[in-house]
Order: sequence, then C-alpha cells, then structure tokens
Amino acid sequence: MKSGLYALGSVLALAAVGAVASRRRGSRSASEPWDGIFVDLSTLEPRPRTRGDARGDILPRIPAWNSPELRAAFSRVREQRIEAGWPADHIPALVPGLEEEERYLRFLREAAFLGDPVRVFRMVSASRAEDVHLGEAGCPPPRYGRSGAGCYWSWDVKLANTYNSGDTHPEYLVVADVPATSVDWALTAQANVEWPEREITLRPGAPIRVLRVRDARRGAVIRQGPIEGRA
Repeated sequence: MKSGLYALGSVLALAAVGAVASRRRGSRSASEPWDGIFVDLSTLEPRPRTRGDARGDILPRIPAWNSPELRAAFSRVREQRIEAGWPADHIPALVPGLEEEERYLRFLREAAFLGDPVRVFRMVSASRAEDVHLGEAGCPPPRYGRSGAGCYWSWDVKLANTYNSGDTHPEYLVVADVPATSVDWALTAQANVEWPEREITLRPGAPIRVLRVRDARRGAVIRQGPIEGRA
C-alpha cells in the first residue's frame, strides 16, 4: 500500500456544514433513532455539471437504444435475476417499451455532462476506515472474495447510499475518477433505464483512481489520494 496515504485530513468547517446537515435518504429506517450528525454531502463534493471540452465525450460510448449490446444487457440482468429468484416486479421486461425508452433518453441527457475521466462516488460501510478495501496494487490478498472497491457507483454524490448497511457500521464516502473504459456502458444504461438513480456500473477489476475517502458522519477526509485501485 502506498505510503503517505493515511494522513488525517482536517474537518471541513463543520460549523458551516452543520447548518446544512440533514438525514440522507435510504441509509437508516425512520423508526430507528440516531444521534449522529448527517452531513449534506453535496456541500462537500458538489457534482460538476459541465466538464468544458470533455462535454459529450461519453455519449458515443453508450449503446443505442435498439442496439444488440443494450438488448444483451437487459437479457443478462433478466436471466441473472430469474436464476436468483428475484420477485417478478424486479425482473426487467424482455422487450422494453416506450416508458423505458423515455428513461433511456433522460439518461443520455444527463450523461452528456459527464467527462473522461468520470467522477464517481460510492458509500461503503465498514467498522474502520482501514477496512475500506480499494484493491490497490501490492495490497494483501482480498478477504471474503472482495477484489476491490466494488462495481456499483453513482455520478451524483447525493445518491451514493449504502441503504441499510450503514445501520451497524460507520459510513465512508469514496470519491474516485475512472477512465471511460472502466465503465460498462451497456449495464450502466440498463440500470438507469430500470431505476433512474444515476448509477455507474464499472467493469469488475477495472482501474480506478481514488481521490479521497471521507467519514460521512463528520465530513473529515481520512484517506487522501490519489490511490491507484481496482473496481
């Protein structure tokens, strides 16, 4: 693991951040009490709306609506979920209709603001910051079958949720830049057609460059990059 990457970052003006602290959607149920501070991460990691000359570079990489590549992505997800016994309302349609096509067009409009590299965010739950596995070159063999930081990210920091996994462990926001070639654009399009959550699906083991890891509760930078890792 590269040296100098464990420097403790200073807390980012929590007096100002506290004024906009709020409960993030999806990380804990409303019935469970929580006495911590929920930081509005959009004040810490704003999502860039334009990337200057990079605008539009991503669109040619996204499969067309009726392309074989996108149809194969829908079929692949459908077969995997049927085999895993998912409920019927979570099985994608074999032939997507007009509603899905409208979501696809919306996804294209939003993807036009992404550049290469793509800025992505992922919230992870771990007992300690050191347990956030980034898959660096030269690190010890991954435990529990993990090969890296994971394949499911978001390009919107406000939607980088752990949902229920943060109920028992602290949450950490991983901020990374990924080359466009690290993204599975067919599965990314499929995911945003099914659930418009601004999800980015990376190719397993694809290279990523982690810029920093934040303590989501305090807003503090607890690992500073760049760290060369893997999805």
